[in-house]
Amino acid sequence: RIPWPRGFRTTASATCSANTCPVLRVLLDTNVPLNVWLHSSTTPRPMSMESGLVIAAAADGGLEAFLTPTSFSNAFYFLRKHLGRAKAIECATDLLDFTAIIQQGEDIFRKALQSGWTDLEDAQQYHAALMQPRITHICTSNVKHYKAATGIKVVSPAALLKVL
Repeated sequence: RIPWPRGFRTTASATCSANTCPVLRVLLDTNVPLNVWLHSSTTPRPMSMESGLVIAAAADGGLEAFLTPTSFSNAFYFLRKHLGRAKAIECATDLLDFTAIIQQGEDIFRKALQSGWTDLEDAQQYHAALMQPRITHICTSNVKHYKAATGIKVVSPAALLKVL
């Protein structure tokens, strides 16, 4: 049911499978699924192919993927705006099939607000990931937004694929 752009699914399966890849625990930034689902020839998204391979690896069990509630809600908002409600529900449901939503309480929001980061959403995701000791990486198309991050690896989809 995942609306894979042409070639994403088969390429990822050939690159990584649950039997051959180490299981990484990765928080996906909002832009990773959006790079896949909102990419088109008229509105190209950065790192869409690499993001698709990361999503495929998560769906195939090659990595354990996580989202924050904020990220999930924001992704749904953009999906609904660009693809319509029915398609957005289908995509979001598929995303829930192979990701886990981590907790994001008041303490995370307070830390994010006090962090001094320019982008509040990125600060929230960073602090939420830090509170989950099993998460080892944040995967984002905007690595530069996380330049103040310490204690967790922040990687682009292309860099994450290299460690898979």
